[in-house]
Amino acid sequence: MPALGNWNTEKAIKLDAGRYRDDFPLWYGSATLEAGTGFEYKYVKKSGSGEVIWESDANREFKVEKGCRSAVALDDRWN
Repeated sequence: MPALGNWNTEKAIKLDAGRYRDDFPLWYGSATLEAGTGFEYKYVKKSGSGEVIWESDANREFKVEKGCRSAVALDDRWN
């Protein structure tokens, strides 16, 4: 899916930790997708030197509900 980088970590959505707290570990980012769009995804960690570490579990899946016209939040944990 182009909006999410097509599995290319150079094109992936960068998550921001500007609202991160120890009691509320929030990383956030955004993408605009059409209602009814389904996709698979994983999170990656990228070091300052460019090393990429992919989540080890199976791909995550999500589908934007048909008729959705607002922001949707995904509540995930690193696996």
